[in-house]
Amino acid sequence: MAAQVHLMVTVPADPMIGAGLGVEVQVSSRVAVAGTATLGQQAGSTGVRWEGVVRYRLEPGRGSGVSWYGGGGVALQRFANVREYLLIVLGGEQTVAGSARWFGEIGLGGGVRGAVGVRLRPSRHP
Repeated sequence: MAAQVHLMVTVPADPMIGAGLGVEVQVSSRVAVAGTATLGQQAGSTGVRWEGVVRYRLEPGRGSGVSWYGGGGVALQRFANVREYLLIVLGGEQTVAGSARWFGEIGLGGGVRGAVGVRLRPSRHP
């Protein structure tokens, strides 16, 4: 399991910008299931966006460089109104120090969606 901290922006007619937390469970070397919650602002209203995404890694276990992935899922966004969206994401992540990995994603789901952050995986050493 990994935890993440991120910043997110969606750009529909009224942009949403926020920061949040998430968890990821590695199902296999290629597949991970993630859930996130992002607290943010949209059109003067404070709200939250929840996402559930399944990610498919193209090069699992890559020792160096950026590891690319694609994924899909759903989002529920509650600001002045409640909205549901289907998500499609493309992203990359790279180990930066020990068990920390930076990531960047772009996708569609309630407009163009972008996210950057850090994922922290517990150390596998005793």
